[in-house]
Amino acid sequence: ASRRLTTRECLLGDVTSSDKMATLMPLLEKHLPVVRAALNEDIGAIVHKSSIVIKFLCVNIVLFYLVSFAESIIPYLSVTPGNLIPTSFHIWTLLTYPVLEIHFWNVIIDLTVLMMCARVIEPLWGALEILIYFLVVNTSVAVVAVAVYLLVYGSTGSPDYLFDTHVLGLTGFIAAISVALKQLMPDKMVISVPLVHLRMNHMPTMLCLYSSIKVILGFSDFSAPMMTISGAMFGWLYLRFYQLHNNMRGDLSDSFTFASFFPEIAQPFIAVMANTLYSGLVKAGICKKAVRKYDVGAPSSITISLAGATERVDAERRRQKALKALNERLGKQDDQTAWPSLEDPSQQQSPPTSPNPKTAPDTLAKTSAPFKPSKPVDAARGGKPGPLPGVGSEGVGVSPPSNAAAGTSTVVDIETTLPSTDYPEKT
Repeated sequence: ASRRLTTRECLLGDVTSSDKMATLMPLLEKHLPVVRAALNEDIGAIVHKSSIVIKFLCVNIVLFYLVSFAESIIPYLSVTPGNLIPTSFHIWTLLTYPVLEIHFWNVIIDLTVLMMCARVIEPLWGALEILIYFLVVNTSVAVVAVAVYLLVYGSTGSPDYLFDTHVLGLTGFIAAISVALKQLMPDKMVISVPLVHLRMNHMPTMLCLYSSIKVILGFSDFSAPMMTISGAMFGWLYLRFYQLHNNMRGDLSDSFTFASFFPEIAQPFIAVMANTLYSGLVKAGICKKAVRKYDVGAPSSITISLAGATERVDAERRRQKALKALNERLGKQDDQTAWPSLEDPSQQQSPPTSPNPKTAPDTLAKTSAPFKPSKPVDAARGGKPGPLPGVGSEGVGVSPPSNAAAGTSTVVDIETTLPSTDYPEKT
């Protein structure tokens, strides 16, 4: 049985490639969750489920890489600042330069990013939105690159920046894809080692730092960080203000602000500068003022719609969480306001309700209460009782006795709406 090699032996020792892969793959699966997820996926299934846009881009990247071995054709497929402006005006290079790569490892990186885009982003956006995002970002990156090299040429006077500089590759779009992944899954773990925990929320900033460090160390030219930074910037601008979501544009959530791309200690200062710049662009008419829309007429209990956040992956999760908290709060209120039981002492002594004099005549015809006095009526009055003390003649009906005679006592029935009262004896 072959022994497990150490990492130092894999990097410095004279061992075969199969032994290196057998040792490094467990490390990659342990510390790179993204690689582990990719290994669990069937590449063929991802390619089969991807749209025609992703397949077309993958095929063209491989095809243009093979074409790039003919170095004479590179100026006609890449963006050359001197050829994009009049009088040459090679406008087609805006479409061909992203899929042109001259190094094999860049081809592998491009295909991996497109497969990730097909697996994560395309099911949420659709093929058409992926194509629009691709064209907007790459065209903007090319225009910025040409403008920067024209400024450098104007300051230095060297024609090398116009005709010997070639902008090519999918670097700008990769940075824009990292911004889209930050928007969709900011808490997704990318690298997990004992001292470093890199989430998807940090990827755009890390890519910009990586490309800048490569230029400082001399491993790359100036075009790499320029394409990375401009690609991330234009990707964020499109997603923040212009992407269409159910008749609403942009994503105005607080977790996707420009300051969120920087460390927390620098976010307050960046937010002040970004808000000042944004206010100036709004006053100049370049950008529109952000409008938050609240849908209070939705069929659900509570629906608060922010522009651009309705189709996000975690929007439904936050909505369900808010509804659950609301239902729990309403349930607690129902328990507190429950109807008291009969044994509640606060409900045993309630003041009697007095009749309304305005409704007494109407109630008189409907309610009758028999009344019997404590003493018989005096026969000296001929069997005709007089008014009792405390009872007036209005609202009282007296039914005369049927057999009234002297020396006999008669019981009188009185109909009244007043409550029962014990009357004193007549003296």
